[in-house]
This record gives sequence, structure tokens and C-alpha cells, in this order.
Amino acid sequence: AIYSAFTHTDPFFQPDPCDPQGTPPDPTPPTAATLDTTYFTSLLNQIRSRLSSVEGFQLYGSNWTSHQAACNIPEQAFGALDSSVHFQPCSYTNPTDWLNAVALKNGGTSSGNNVNMRKLEMLALAYNLPDLGTNFYQNADVEARVIAGLDFFSYMQALNGCFGNLTQWPGVGATMPSDGNLQGRINAPCSSIEGAGTEAIGLAFQLMENDPGFLSALNQPISDALEPGVLRWQAYQQMFVANVNFLNAANNHWRGHAPNQDMLQAGSFILSNNALTFLDQQYGTNLALPQYAALEYVYQAVGLATEQYGGVWVSDRGLSLEVNGTGNGGYDGGYGENGVHLMVRLAKFLRDAGLEGSGNQPVHDQAIRAVHAFSNFLFPATTGSSNVATIRKEENITFRKNLNVGEIDFGGYYTYYAGAEFCDPVAIHQFYLEAQNGISWSDLPTTGNSHFDDIFTDYLEELGDYEALASLYNSQPDPTSVTLLNEPGSPDGVFLDPEGGAVSIKNQGDQIFMELNWRPLHGSAKPDPNNEIVNNVARIHHSTATFDRIATISMPHDAATGASGAYTSGPYGTQYICRWGKYLVALNWQSADATLTLPPDMTRGTGIDLVSGTTYDLSSTTQVPVPADGGVVLYEN
Repeated sequence: AIYSAFTHTDPFFQPDPCDPQGTPPDPTPPTAATLDTTYFTSLLNQIRSRLSSVEGFQLYGSNWTSHQAACNIPEQAFGALDSSVHFQPCSYTNPTDWLNAVALKNGGTSSGNNVNMRKLEMLALAYNLPDLGTNFYQNADVEARVIAGLDFFSYMQALNGCFGNLTQWPGVGATMPSDGNLQGRINAPCSSIEGAGTEAIGLAFQLMENDPGFLSALNQPISDALEPGVLRWQAYQQMFVANVNFLNAANNHWRGHAPNQDMLQAGSFILSNNALTFLDQQYGTNLALPQYAALEYVYQAVGLATEQYGGVWVSDRGLSLEVNGTGNGGYDGGYGENGVHLMVRLAKFLRDAGLEGSGNQPVHDQAIRAVHAFSNFLFPATTGSSNVATIRKEENITFRKNLNVGEIDFGGYYTYYAGAEFCDPVAIHQFYLEAQNGISWSDLPTTGNSHFDDIFTDYLEELGDYEALASLYNSQPDPTSVTLLNEPGSPDGVFLDPEGGAVSIKNQGDQIFMELNWRPLHGSAKPDPNNEIVNNVARIHHSTATFDRIATISMPHDAATGASGAYTSGPYGTQYICRWGKYLVALNWQSADATLTLPPDMTRGTGIDLVSGTTYDLSSTTQVPVPADGGVVLYEN
């Protein structure tokens, strides 16, 4: 490959048209995935193998109880879930050392946002998946492991209701009991992203709540020694109340500090509140928050209501605005895609709990908007040295961690929920593309993988939906009429997101991705009406059959950058303008129509607005209308 670099200050700079050299090789057609019985037999065997390892990570069973006295293992530690290295029965001989060790594994500052807690989800999911067979499905030992895990987390929870950033054991027996603190808990530092793991307590409970054996266990004492006179349902109820109160703290102190973080906190919140709703109905209590309060929390997380910093986390088109929401966030090919997945999960949580239905489902609708919006940033590519055709996601204009080239991606996890659970045609089409391009679950993460806990749990959660989509794929051709914007054979078009500053253009062989006002406050600054700024910088990724260009350019805002009179990009929240080669882009974030004044040199030939299809005679046109919350992409002929 031959690379060129241009450094310049000319706002009208055009690369030499002879700069591209060579001829790109034709990609090798991919081999479609075979999603047959043999494949699923192998897949299920891999899953069973990893689940067996997960069982081995739990402080549970006769090997542990037989060593309890000799190794001074405190009762609170039983049921704990280790990470990638097994505890041994006599790893420690001091009860305090044991408690500190299990606390740090599940909620310490290096615990990866508490994701080790998701091993509890794995066990509860395995108990509910018929395809895993009798070693897991409806297996009494697995059921007992789930109960032991919930018991452990109810003991480990800090006095202030959290589980994160632990530096020592904060739970039952951490200090001497006193009035108002009969179980001897202490406060913990807590985390604004611990929902990534603490969702496990609510989801595991929800998965088990209709099981007869689990219901029977709820009515039994949890521990005569640690919590005398307390039934298990009461201990769990206390845990869920404390978690909800922590997540719903005054001044939104423990809300997430980025879109994906707040969605994770919202997931833990809604699942814990759902568990409280079930316990209220079962035992005649009244401790769950009312439905409107629970929904408001989620609405803020998914951009349907203003979040704690005064902006929104998700644009009205559905893009998750990493890292800091409106004004300091935009399209993101990494964490932003994670936001799509989390929104679809939240929609499923609400539907499963009866909090949304077909007549009124704003979170579902926002999640589907997110699926559709992100699909505009997938594009045809190759696998690299083997040059096999595939599809990648755009990551050069990403707001947080950008990559060149973008990762191979067809939508992944979010397509399984959105396709199978919500029958979304775009998601179904993306699954077909995934299979047709040879992507399958052939290489599940091993227990030593740093992201095993979150990735493998996602696989388990979506196994049923994946199987349903595979069955559809095997039974008929793609039933949708969908083609993605940048997919080969798709007609030319444009996707605009004024609120997110993002643009995707397909036109006459050009594939262009743009982010306007890219990273104006990149760092720790949060969106706030008092600190919103623009930096008049655009990030662009422009590809054709013969070149691939990545540029960071100035938008017209002063004489040095080509601004002239009314032809200038506006301040925060107004109309942003960017010129790149033959393309003039205007994004109007305002609620009223605006006018785009053309640059002084744009006076020859015609220009077509690729959004509206309107053609303008540039010799007589000086201004072009721009609709409210819309945009113009004027292409010069």
C-alpha cells in the first residue's frame, strides 16, 4: 500500500487527482456460515464447557464446607464467585482476609466494573436454557448455586447500598453492630458504572422468580448465625431496596458519566425495582418505586428525557453520543455501538416486566431508531491480508477511541434481540449479512479472556434469539427488502444527525463519513449550558474505489478558514457548516428552519441537495433552505 500525508492551511485544498496509484484487487467472495445441527452441537458443547469452569469458580459445595473450620472460611464468603483463577479452600486462614479477598474479586477497584458478578447471571441463564441439557437446565445443584450467589451478594452489599470500588469487605460483619446498623455493614466508595455487574442480582432473581424451588427457598431463613430471624425474601428485599436507593441517590450522584455507563446503571436499577415489584406482590409489601419513577430513570438514560448534566445521552436519531452527550459527544463506533445494544436490552427488560407494550413503547422505539441509525455507518470492506469481502463499522470519526480500519461488524449482539424479539427488518437483514459473510459464534471467549464475564453472558442471554434467527436463515432467503445505506447495490443516499453532528454519504462512488465539531471538549468536561462550545473541527473519512482518505479539517468560521459574511458555521446548537471537496454540508440543530448561504466561489454549474433531491443553478443561487432539525448536502456538478 502507498500512503500520502498532506499538511496545509489552505481551506480550498484539493488533493491532486492523480494522487491515487495502483488498482485495488477484487475481493474474494466470502464463504457463508453453516448454521446447521453440527454447528449448534459444537457451540452448545463449548458453552457447557465454559459453564463447568464457571461452577468451579464458585465457593460452593462439599469441598468447601469440609474445609470451613480448618481454613477459617467465614459463612459470608460461601457462594462468592471468583474470577479467572480458582480460590483454594485454604488460600487464606484468617476470616478477615477471606472476606476482603472475595469482596475485591467481585467489587474491587480492579474488578472491571463489577462484571465478575455476571457469573451469577450465567448460572441463572443456564438453569433456564433447555438446550444445555440436564447438567444445567432445571438442575437442582445449579438452582442452589444461584441461591448461594444471591445470598453472598446480599451479605457483601455495603451500608450505603453499593458494591463498587471496594477496598475491603463492607458487608455483614464488617464492623460491630449498632442501633440502625444491626448487621455491622460499613459504607463503600461506590462506582458510577457498577451497574455493569450489579444488574446480575436483579436479572438472576427475575430468571428464577417463577421456579417452585426458588420460591420455597425465599421463605426459608437466610442464616441463623448472620441474620437471625430474617427470611431469605426479606434479605433480598433489603438488598434490592438499597441498590435502588443507591442508584437513585439525590442529585443523581451515582448516575453514569457517559451514555453507556448511565444505561448500565439504568439496567441494574430497573431489574432491582422489578424484583421489588415481584416481592411486593408476593408478600404484600410496598417497597418498589412506582412505574413512572422507574420509567423516568430509563428515559433519561436513553435520551428521551434530559440527563443530569442538562443535555441528552442519545440523539433524536438514535446515536449514542459518547463520551459526554450533547455538545461533547457524537458518533462512536465502539462505545456508541455498545449503547445500541444496551438500549435494545433495556427495551426488552421493560417489555418483559410489562412496563412497555405495543401501544406505548418509547424505549423500544428509541432502541429501534438506534439500530437503524448505526446501520448507516457499516460499510463494505475486506478482511485484510486474505482480502475476503466483509463489512466493517466506521471508527475513524469515532468520538472516543478511533481505529483505522474499523472492526469487522454486522451489528452483533443488538441484532439478535432487535431481530428475534422485536422483528425489526433492519436487524434481521444484518443477521443475514452476518451469516452470508461467514460470521458465526465459532470462537467463544475463554475464561481467561479479560472480557469473558460480559461477552460470554451476552452470548448466553442471546442464545435463544440467535437460534431463532439461524432457523429463519436456514428456512428461507432474507424476508426483508432492506439494504443498508453503504451496502453494495444499495441506492445512493444520505443519513444526517444534526444533534449528533454525524453524516454518512453514499454518492456516485463516494463513501463519506463526517463528524462536525469533533471532540470540542474531549476529556472530562461534561455537557452543561454554561460550558457548551464548538471547536469548528470536522473529522472525515472519504473512500472511493481508488483511495481512502482520513482528514481532520477546519470548518468555515473565520477568514483564514474560508468564512465570508453569512457563510460561516454557527455557534453551539445552531447550524454547523462543513465543506469537503465538492460537498457542502449544513446541519441545522435548531427547531426553526434556517438558511445556508453559499460560499462566494460556488457560482458555476449546478448543485444537487442529496437530501431533498433539489437541484440548484449555482450561477443564480446564493442561499439554500435548511429544514429544522435537518440538513443539506449540496453536491457540486
